[in-house]
Amino acid sequence: MDTREWDAVVIGGGVAGLSAAQMLGRARRRTLVIDSGSPRNRFAAHMHGVLGHDGTDPAELLARGRTEARAYGVEIASGTVADVQDDGDHLRVVMPDGCVEQTRAVVVATGIRDDLPDLPGMAELWGRSVLHCPYCHGWEVAGQRLGVLATSPASIHQIELVRQWSADVTAFTALAEPLPSDVRARLIARGIRVVTAPVESLVRDRAAGTGTDAELVAVRDVDGVEHAVDAVFVAPAPAIDLPFLDRLALTRADQPGSPLAVDVLGATSHPRVWAAGNVTAPFGNVPLSMGAGSMAGAAVNAALVAEDAARAVAARRDERNAHWEEHYAGAERVWSGRVNATFAAVVSTLTPGTALDLGCGEGADALWLADRGWRVTGLDVSATAIRRAQDAARSLGIGEDRANFVVADGIGALVGGGARDAERGADAD
Repeated sequence: MDTREWDAVVIGGGVAGLSAAQMLGRARRRTLVIDSGSPRNRFAAHMHGVLGHDGTDPAELLARGRTEARAYGVEIASGTVADVQDDGDHLRVVMPDGCVEQTRAVVVATGIRDDLPDLPGMAELWGRSVLHCPYCHGWEVAGQRLGVLATSPASIHQIELVRQWSADVTAFTALAEPLPSDVRARLIARGIRVVTAPVESLVRDRAAGTGTDAELVAVRDVDGVEHAVDAVFVAPAPAIDLPFLDRLALTRADQPGSPLAVDVLGATSHPRVWAAGNVTAPFGNVPLSMGAGSMAGAAVNAALVAEDAARAVAARRDERNAHWEEHYAGAERVWSGRVNATFAAVVSTLTPGTALDLGCGEGADALWLADRGWRVTGLDVSATAIRRAQDAARSLGIGEDRANFVVADGIGALVGGGARDAERGADAD
C-alpha cells in the first residue's frame, strides 16, 4: 500500500483528539484521526459539567464531533498505532499491519485507562454506581447513602469532597491507614463514618440477580459486615499506555500515571509531537480536554505555518543559487579577471588584514587582496565559480592560507571566525 502524506495525524479520537482535528481541518490542513473507539468515559451514560451539553451521552458528543471534523475534510479511521518513527522532516506513523502514514506533525490524544481496585463487582458497576468524580456524578446521587473507597492517602481529599453532596457518607480507609489524627478528627466532625477493615467485595441487589442491571446495595468488609450504600466513589489509578511512542523517548511528568510533559500549547519534548487531554492531565474533565485539544491543534497549525515559510525561503534560495550556477556553468568565463576599480581604490587605503568576499564569483577581487597581503575567504553559491577561483589562485601561486574559496551561501556558512577588516558583497570582479 502506498504511504499517504498528511500535515497532521491525530492519534486518539476522543474529545481532545477531535477538538485538535477540527481546528486543523478548519485551518485547511490535511488531517487524519486514528481512533481505537475506547474513550475513557464510555462507561457513563451521561456527562455533566460540560456547558451547553449537560446530560448528553458521551457517545453522542463524539458522533457530533466526528461529523463536524469530517465537514472540514478531516479523515477519521478506526485502528491503533504500533510505532511512531522520526524521519527528519516528517514522522512515520506505523500501523499494526505495517501500513505507514507519513506526517509533518502528530497530536497524541489517546487518553488514559482507569485501573480499578481488584474487587468483585467493581468493574461491572463502573460508571453506574461506582463513580470517580463528584463534580461529574455527585448531583445525580446527592443525598443518598454514599461510600468512598480510599485507594491511597491521597483519597482523603475525595472523601471530604463527597461529603458536600450527602450527609450520609461512609469512608473505607484501609488503604489510607494510618490516618493522621487531625484527618480522622475532621472526618468524624463532619459525620463521616470511618471503616478501617479492608473491603472484600461490592454487594449487588440480590433480587436483580447478577446481570448487568443489578445495582449496588452494600460494601462488604473482610469481617463480613455489609455497609449499606447506594453509590461508591473511588479514585482509580491512571494508566497511560504509550508503547508506540517509546522510540521518541518523550519526557514524562512526575505525576500519577506519568503523563506526557507539555507546555501550555501542548508541545512535547519532540518538535513534531503535541499532546492533549488526559494523556497530559489524567484528572482533567471533558471541557479541559476539549480546550487542550483545540489549543494543540492551533499550535500545530502555527508551527506548520512557520515551517511553510522557512521552506519557501529555502526554495527561493535554492532557485537563486541554481540560477547563479547555471550562469557560471554556461560560459567559459563570466567576469574579466581584473579587480573592480572602485573596490581597489577604496581598499588600497586600508592596512592589510582579513577579508570576507561574499559572492566572490571567479575570485578576481579576492586574489587581488591576497596578492597585497590580505588573508581572504571567498564565498559563492556557484561550485563552478569557486572552482575557477581556486584554479586561478593555484596559477598565481597563492595558497589556501592566503585565499580560501568555499562553496557556501551567505554569512551563516562562514568557516573560521573573527571580524573581517574588509567585506564586499557583489559579483562585479
